[in-house]
Amino acid sequence: MSRDLHAQMVGREAELTRLRTSFGRMVRRGTPYRMTVLGEAGIGKSRLSGAFADSIAGRARTITATCVDAGSGRTFGLLHDLLIQAGGGSDWESVADLLDNKEPGLGGRLAGVLGPGDLKGPPQQFFGDLRRAFELLSAVQPLAVIVDDIHWAESTLLDLFEYVSESLTGPAFFLFLARPELVELRAEWSVGGERTDVLYLDPLGVDAIAQVVRNRASVDLPPADEQRIIETAQGNPLFAEQLLAAFANAETDAIPASLRGLLATRIDRLGPGERDLLRAAAVAGDHLSSEALEILAPDEARPFLARNLESLARKRLLRHTEQKGVEFPHGLIREAAYQSLTRRDRARLHLAFAEWLERTGDAPRDELDAVVGHHLEQAVVNQRRVGLASDAALEARAGTKLASAGSRAYTRMDMSAASNLLARALDLLPDGHPLVPTATQSLAEVSLPLGDHARAQELLLELSNMPGVDPVDRWLARLEHARSMCITGPHGMTADDLVAIAWQAAGFFSEAGHDNGLAQAIFLLGWLEQRGGNPVGAVNSGRRSLECAQRGGALREQFAAAFQISRNLIGGPTPVPECIEEIESLMGERGEPNPIVMGILARAYAMTGEFDEARRLLDRARPLLMERMRVRRLLAFIAWDSAEIETLAGDAAAAVSAYRVALTPFRNGNEAEHVGETSSRLALLLAAEGHLEEARELANEAQAVTPTDCVVVRVLAMMAAARSLPPGEIEASLAKAAAAINLVPELMPNLKADLLVEQSRVQAAAALAEDARSSVDTAITLYERKGNVAALRLLRA
Repeated sequence: MSRDLHAQMVGREAELTRLRTSFGRMVRRGTPYRMTVLGEAGIGKSRLSGAFADSIAGRARTITATCVDAGSGRTFGLLHDLLIQAGGGSDWESVADLLDNKEPGLGGRLAGVLGPGDLKGPPQQFFGDLRRAFELLSAVQPLAVIVDDIHWAESTLLDLFEYVSESLTGPAFFLFLARPELVELRAEWSVGGERTDVLYLDPLGVDAIAQVVRNRASVDLPPADEQRIIETAQGNPLFAEQLLAAFANAETDAIPASLRGLLATRIDRLGPGERDLLRAAAVAGDHLSSEALEILAPDEARPFLARNLESLARKRLLRHTEQKGVEFPHGLIREAAYQSLTRRDRARLHLAFAEWLERTGDAPRDELDAVVGHHLEQAVVNQRRVGLASDAALEARAGTKLASAGSRAYTRMDMSAASNLLARALDLLPDGHPLVPTATQSLAEVSLPLGDHARAQELLLELSNMPGVDPVDRWLARLEHARSMCITGPHGMTADDLVAIAWQAAGFFSEAGHDNGLAQAIFLLGWLEQRGGNPVGAVNSGRRSLECAQRGGALREQFAAAFQISRNLIGGPTPVPECIEEIESLMGERGEPNPIVMGILARAYAMTGEFDEARRLLDRARPLLMERMRVRRLLAFIAWDSAEIETLAGDAAAAVSAYRVALTPFRNGNEAEHVGETSSRLALLLAAEGHLEEARELANEAQAVTPTDCVVVRVLAMMAAARSLPPGEIEASLAKAAAAINLVPELMPNLKADLLVEQSRVQAAAALAEDARSSVDTAITLYERKGNVAALRLLRA
């Protein structure tokens, strides 16, 4: 930590006590704890964390890192630095050896992702390996992990910290510092829980900010000047310190009323040499060496470099680091310095820094490619914005670097970073460049699990029509496009269109002997059978797809086929005990537990009334999903499973809450089938609780978005509409309920029983007691046939 952060802290005693109390509780319990500190820029988050680190010295090993702009490619470099600190070493090799001694192979696998080594083992092991490393290191001494500016983090890094802080066993205190915009990325981090908390930093009071001014003043201030600073700072310590520096350097004319305005004014008033140096530093980054500054500084300024650095440090615009470099005291100062540059100067400095990095950079290849690519990209962007002629060679060079970094991110399953890097690469690479087809395909593949179906569909169509693309890749693109269309629509395509594509692809891949492509084609056929209300056909297609995927070694298709089989076993006529037997055999294919299948297995156990086992499986599936698949969107399916389990357990409130959790990502991804089914199920629960208005809104949404070929969701939406109508429209309710029952596929006894129970409630409200009883009796028969013990208990309660 910078020495500035260890200066006397003022006005945050209560907040420091809260951090220390939470840390002490974490140590006593031996379990992890996550604390998020939110506050505006300059409010004192870093100073508070420095005081906290000082206060626990000797009780924990404190490790620190700072996130930088998401475009920098520092996601895994930051983790690399944290592990080196946690291991107490000075280089990666010593930490890898330490971990290998504790658990053979662990250090080597992590080195393949974070260090200089090649990737060893499947990349989906990385989350679990990192968790295990923190567990082993925290067993030696409790860890305090402090990460500043986490609002800049890629979503993969946020996912990873969330996973590790919730799943590891051992004393580790995670302290994350962020501006309030983090809440837009992770709303759940804005509320506390059993092992999480959030601390909001408000502006300091008048007395506290006055004390900051007196402590940090380098000279005695006249009372009028001191009062002016106190009033203008508005409780922001950084603003107060910059005002002090302005007064100390006689920059007191027309002081701006905002911190950003003050910084811009102070930079504008610097001497030419100081200003050029500060601006060069702003292009290079938050932490940089004197060698980098010398390269970026104008020729005439180099003889005065040391003098200008000292002047900028005295004015609190830069500060020296222990590594004989310099850094900005705060990110806002860097932002202000960068904004003061002309676009022409930005382009020149970014290009110069990129070329220096290529010559001298010693970071891991993927991180160096991302950083160099970023600076080359910014050179291109700023050249374009001042109207300079296009530099095709520079654009291709930047795109190549970003594509290389994106490809490595994809290999590590760092989906958000891969998406960012590959999209930027494609914006720069010219048409016909040899990297375009591969980058297009990779970006499409990344976009699908991230829920960006619109972009994936556009890219897949582009790839399927791109000149020179291999026929195998062309058909794979067409299949992926059809698969995505199943999720979002299909808009402009019928079910028959999709079936035709699947059969044509199956014929092509069968003739080509391409098992993985054949697995995808058969999976799509099974999905369409499921949508049409034929779970038996979908199960058989899933089994054939699984066989092909196992022969071809496609792990994703094995997971997808196992999910298809499991889901349709539950939804179809197979008795629950037989479902459990087959699903358990599917869950651990190739030694890789499938967390999505585990969620369906949990639902099967809930049907037998074994709710403890169902919840245990679901609790295991949540962290396993992030560990193995690393796609946050898929947590919606676990929430959906939880809702189904709690519905069977009779806990309507918990079920409603879980359905709401699932619905948000489904809506964000425009996933029509999933939105329709989730909205319908939620509407039925709300209608049973008497919340008819919201239930009606959800039912209307379900009917509006559900594809016409999706029979299962259509009947659910119809019943939701029937149950949510006001009491005065009972005849319409009866008609809609009857229509829904008539459309339920015969091969789906559990669904029909569920809807018969809903119909009985409509009939009871219409005083049709015998009809209601008949509906319930039929539902009982169907539940008994399926083996749904829990539903029978609810019905008979």
